[in-house]
Amino acid sequence: MMGGAPAGTGSESRYFLAIAGLAITQMIGWGTTYYLPAVVDDRLAAELGLSRELVFAGVSVMLAVGALAGPGVGRLIDEIGAGRVLTAGSAVIALGLVVLSMSSSAATFYPAWVLLGIGVPTALSIPAIAKLTEISGLRARRAIGTLLLFTGLSASIAWPITSYLSDTVGWRMMCLLFAATHLVVCLPIHVWLNRVRRDQFRRDGETASTVDREGLVQPRWRRHALLLTALLFSLQGFVSWGLSLQLISIFEGFGIGTTTAIAVASMMGPAAVIARMAEVAFGHRGPPLFSVIIGTFVLPLSFALLLVGPRNGEWALAFVLVWSASNGLMAIARATLPLLLFGPSGYGELLGKLSLPQHLVFAVAPLAFAAMIDRAGLDIALWVATVCEVLACLALVVLLQMVRR
Repeated sequence: MMGGAPAGTGSESRYFLAIAGLAITQMIGWGTTYYLPAVVDDRLAAELGLSRELVFAGVSVMLAVGALAGPGVGRLIDEIGAGRVLTAGSAVIALGLVVLSMSSSAATFYPAWVLLGIGVPTALSIPAIAKLTEISGLRARRAIGTLLLFTGLSASIAWPITSYLSDTVGWRMMCLLFAATHLVVCLPIHVWLNRVRRDQFRRDGETASTVDREGLVQPRWRRHALLLTALLFSLQGFVSWGLSLQLISIFEGFGIGTTTAIAVASMMGPAAVIARMAEVAFGHRGPPLFSVIIGTFVLPLSFALLLVGPRNGEWALAFVLVWSASNGLMAIARATLPLLLFGPSGYGELLGKLSLPQHLVFAVAPLAFAAMIDRAGLDIALWVATVCEVLACLALVVLLQMVRR
């Protein structure tokens, strides 16, 4: 049984169904939006008359729009509930994919990504995590970890499917099939989740300590801690969101064959999932911030495998496993650390505020890394990534000084 799931067979089954439903919609959501260009970038560039950088700029547009909409969506979640926001988000993403399928130039390509950008804060991450926190109460940390454990497979599942469909039916029909999936699978799940309430799972006598209610950060340091948390996640996200879409190109630049490069890069998902499994199974047994500390400090060390070691398939695989495992821990931290530091009050709005700087940085990341690799070379891109991870470590060290002893 996961993390003290609610007592009673009926409520327990419903609780697990809620987590499973969110896991399905999040895997489909990320796999059919953010991860899409990594496989079909060359085809999009050739057919739309765009450079490879401008193709990835679509992802940047999506993340920038999502960042700007994030704070408002966070407040909306607290006002009307995450379930309703998720339902609307599924329809918006489906519409965005339909528009993408009809793109013929930049004039129609980028509006599609604007629609997908509205779908990011309404159907992905923020409302999903808020809904899970809403129904999980004090069990939110492990519930979120369980959700992200499954969503970590998005790239590993989406890339082979995207490659197969684009080869067999073409990328336009593929986008239409993805849109139909959001309407037929994701939207009904979100409609059902809108009827799932916290009181259906509440345990008798469940109470929260002062730290659980108000968070680990001392009240006088809350504003500074919020800024440091945003900086920590933005630096790490710049690397993880920007570099993950370039892994295949990076490994090909090492002289690794395309098939092997895709296979190695696809291990990103399983490695992240294993790390998240460890967090779900054992994270609650250690100090609350232990996983965050491990994930943050291992990230810069992982780049030594590429910067110092031989550039072959074996070392590339070692890098993917270590880097992705650390990112897997940090993916959970992005959802649970704000809850631990600041408490559950106004959690949706808090996630929305944190998403603004993060997603603006995430928006720049794919284009920035594509430009660095194409114009400055692989080494410069890898060194920039390493420096960002080191700065994130320093931000965490300062943040740790602000928590309650």
